[in-house]
Amino acid sequence: MNNNIGMHRRPQQHNLERERAAWTEKKVKAGTIAQKLRAIGKISRYFRMKDCTDTIISDVCERCENRYVIQTTFCRDRLCPICSWCRARRLAHRIGEIIAVNEAEKHSRYALLTLTVRNVAWDKLAEEIKAIMESWRRMDKRIMRAAAVIGWFRAFEVMRSNDNGDAHPHLHILLQVPPEYFDQDSKLYLFHRKDELIRQWQECLHVNYAPSISIKAIKDNEIGYAVAEATKYIAKESGIEKLSDADFRSYVEAVHGSRAWSTGGRMRISDDEIEASLHDDNPASQKGTCRHCGGRLFEMREVWSATGKAYTAKFEAGYNNMNHAHNEDQASGDYIVNLNINSGGGNIYVGNDISGGHAGDRAGSVGGDQGDHTK
Repeated sequence: MNNNIGMHRRPQQHNLERERAAWTEKKVKAGTIAQKLRAIGKISRYFRMKDCTDTIISDVCERCENRYVIQTTFCRDRLCPICSWCRARRLAHRIGEIIAVNEAEKHSRYALLTLTVRNVAWDKLAEEIKAIMESWRRMDKRIMRAAAVIGWFRAFEVMRSNDNGDAHPHLHILLQVPPEYFDQDSKLYLFHRKDELIRQWQECLHVNYAPSISIKAIKDNEIGYAVAEATKYIAKESGIEKLSDADFRSYVEAVHGSRAWSTGGRMRISDDEIEASLHDDNPASQKGTCRHCGGRLFEMREVWSATGKAYTAKFEAGYNNMNHAHNEDQASGDYIVNLNINSGGGNIYVGNDISGGHAGDRAGSVGGDQGDHTK
């Protein structure tokens, strides 16, 4: 296996402004979902999600602008766009580490599999989810027993259908398979044939129609992309904010207790491990130094404004050029830079020579089309 796995390295941002734009986008969406929870009487969940990551304390690299969140409060709600997004990032990181260890021992191949069922009414979603999960367990036993799969990651997603607004539940699965899986002369190749997979999935579902499936082989240099693609579905916004209150209530009740993701075989990871790692962006052994480029880290504190729908950032003294700062906190000596990502105001100044108070020649303007900044 070559060294192109790369999925356990966080890509450099362009840099700080893109990362902050992504957090802001998720925070705005969390507010929308929180209001829908309030509308159906889930008051305690509403307050927890509304207050999720109201204050974020991060270490920011002066050189490459990589950001390490070191303190915030997550609501950890299954429906929270912020928590789901952070969980997906940590999960991708961990799966990447596991694959790297597995590949060091023995080379494997990978495939992306999608298993679907017919759309259902939202008030029938709960029983459909139960049927899908039981069907996947049956499918898992078949493929593992046949030694066609070494390990897997499974993400569960429910989308709002564009056709009639019904629920469209389905599974996205990253399969770790033996190298001979794609060899047409091998008995394992049967599990890669689309018609055979449809038959197997239909039998596991116990239905009288042929369900839709897709499967794609992953090249060795695309494994990082495949991991990111598979894990993104646990955080993907799938149109639930457009649901009526009645359908949203059915969705909330249906997904309660179901697992958004799971792993098996040589990719096995526990839920507790990922939950515990949500704050683990800055190991104590490397505190004060960027793990990517070795640059010096400065503290940034961000506070959410519900009215302005933006984070206000406050850096350590010396991080920004005093002449460009919008405000100076005389009591602490810190400089406050107000950044409204939605309306396009403010700049982040990140220079190589900040010790002398000079902002350098790197200024990142925040604002404009938000779609240019999000991942």
